[in-house]
Amino acid sequence: YSVRVSNELGKGDAKAAEFSVKIISSTSVILGVFFWILCLIFGHKLAYLFTSDEEVVAYVSSLYILLSLSILLNCVQAVLSGMYFNLLL
Repeated sequence: YSVRVSNELGKGDAKAAEFSVKIISSTSVILGVFFWILCLIFGHKLAYLFTSDEEVVAYVSSLYILLSLSILLNCVQAVLSGMYFNLLL
């Protein structure tokens, strides 16, 4: 998203840059929450996409909450670090 904001600021359109930041941030958070909910709902069945071994499925099922939190934080962190960098400039 940094390129989009830089292009808008280069044109001298600060309102469009601010709008781009809001849209990109909200889109990233919405997608993160969506996949977080999917991982919480289908966490026990997620390992069946990759294996049929019951021992592996049981181990992956015990880690689905960590996976879902990692997905959520990863989506939010990318937006926040980019916003922080642009605020410094």
